[in-house]
Parts: sequence; structure tokens; C-alpha cells
Amino acid sequence: AQLAPYALNLLAELMFCSKDDRVRFNAADTILNRAHGRPVAQKKHPKEEVAQMSPEQRLRAFEAAADRERRAIAALAESGEDR
Repeated sequence: AQLAPYALNLLAELMFCSKDDRVRFNAADTILNRAHGRPVAQKKHPKEEVAQMSPEQRLRAFEAAADRERRAIAALAESGEDR
């Protein structure tokens, strides 16, 4: 519950950051996940696949990703682990 504002700010930052920033964030996230023994995220959709998605499919994919992040943050909050 306490992490929710942090998560929303992080999500907003990721939406508007440059590709280089996203690459650095993904690399840092992978390193943290490996360090904590958590599963490492699979590769994201290739650009070509995303480009072929309809706006509705893109929205559903974004909502699914946001839902996964909310569940991960809730699990971290329950475990008391700081990310």
C-alpha cells in the first residue's frame, strides 16, 4: 500500500523516458531480480510485433504489464523486502 505512489511515479517516468533510460532501467531490474533470486523478465514484444498491434491490443498489453507490476509490488510490500 505504501509503495503504490512510488510505483505510479515509476510507471509514469518509464512511459516518458528515453529508450536509453528504459534500457538502463531494464538492465538494473534484471540485476536486482537475479541478486534476489527472482525470475528474470522475459524479452518484451519486438518492435515489429508492437507496431502491428491495434490501439486496443496495445492498451490491453499495457494494462496487463501494469497489472503484473502492481502484483509484483504488492508481493514485495507483503514480504517486507525493499527493492
